[in-house]
Amino acid sequence: MESWYLLNSGENSPEFNMALDEAMLDYSYQNGVPILRFYKWKPPTLSIGYFQKTFSSINFEELKKRGFAFIRRPTGGRAVLHNKEITYSITLPISHKFLELSVIESYEILCKPIVKALNDLNIKAYLSNEDDKEINSPSCFASPTFKDIKVNGKKLIGSAQTRDKRGLLQHGSILLNVDVCELFSVLNINGAVVERLIEKGREKITSLREEGFKENEEELKSHLIKAYKDLLEIDFKPLEISSVRNINEYMLKYSSKEWNFRI
Repeated sequence: MESWYLLNSGENSPEFNMALDEAMLDYSYQNGVPILRFYKWKPPTLSIGYFQKTFSSINFEELKKRGFAFIRRPTGGRAVLHNKEITYSITLPISHKFLELSVIESYEILCKPIVKALNDLNIKAYLSNEDDKEINSPSCFASPTFKDIKVNGKKLIGSAQTRDKRGLLQHGSILLNVDVCELFSVLNINGAVVERLIEKGREKITSLREEGFKENEEELKSHLIKAYKDLLEIDFKPLEISSVRNINEYMLKYSSKEWNFRI
């Protein structure tokens, strides 16, 4: 049985959420122990991938009007609107056996417990093996990709992974509910094609509520924790935020124009 830490950090600002994810990577590296974390965002936040261009991806006027925040993630991928969802993150130290695997192989292993948890909740989720090129959009959920978690052909969970000398960070967005119009409104998309993208988005994106999930968020997290325990043979120990160092240092990073606007 392998020991992991479990951290429920609740609802926080986008700067805090990204700072804690990176500080967790430090903690995993220094202590040689993986961490599984669950969290939410306040206010609702549009996050963009590490390599995305800020101004060509985001409609800042609409973002401000809706009272939404914006941040750049340390992971790749496209834009994600964090609103009616639970986010998970996992950090593994560089010494962990999963780091001997390819990104795709480790990604698949870390996603399988999520699929199992959803299946146990009678949601017929599966890990996709195909790339959907039908929609070209700055949005992660509007552009389903290889290894997404889907239900009935629609994307439910998008995740991204990054690695460095400390280890591995993977995080992903589990949609409790989704407003496709809201998603596209905060993206910088030519007005002439928005309606077509909204229509296609409704065909490509789903949420737990749409798939019949009637339980509360704590029940979902309970099933996710159990699935990780069962599939990866993990014994979880609770971790307090106060035990994780460097959060304030990383808050400065993720609050900076240099990071978010790449200037």
